[in-house]
Amino acid sequence: MARKLLETKGKITDSKRLNNSVNGNPRFNLVIDGVMLTTKSDYAYCYNIDNLINKGCGVTIKYYETKTGYRLESIKEI
Repeated sequence: MARKLLETKGKITDSKRLNNSVNGNPRFNLVIDGVMLTTKSDYAYCYNIDNLINKGCGVTIKYYETKTGYRLESIKEI
């Protein structure tokens, strides 16, 4: 079954750094446009999250629903 990707624009209004992945890469919980999301493990976009938070810029995100919440597929600065 294919995942249905949802898309929205907004600002990162809240963030929490999680424990690193087993490979040592950063992970986050984010709130964007009222949606609470978790970043995927070992994805390159995780290294840009702190930068986007510090800039306070708008972002475009794609995400999908899992059994436990929403997972971030991609994030780009607008």
